[in-house]
Amino acid sequence: MIDVVTANVLDPPMNLDRLNPANLDPAEFAEMQRRLGLSDADLATQLGLSEKNGKTRIREIKRGARACSEAMALNLIAMLRDHRDDSAS
Repeated sequence: MIDVVTANVLDPPMNLDRLNPANLDPAEFAEMQRRLGLSDADLATQLGLSEKNGKTRIREIKRGARACSEAMALNLIAMLRDHRDDSAS
């Protein structure tokens, strides 16, 4: 079994410039979360979502039941860029 850190190293880089923050696909959202190695609860916390409803909102976005806001998508993209920079160091 490959752990998340190893999987992130083996994955080809995600082209963040091609993403449309105004219309982020649920699969893209889930892939970004996977690459960050965050659980639903941890991602919700990182995005500043409420402790009470954050995990539910993340699950709804990944299922396509709720749209990812442009602001949230931009935050995710920034988190991935920072994550890449940290991994490269």
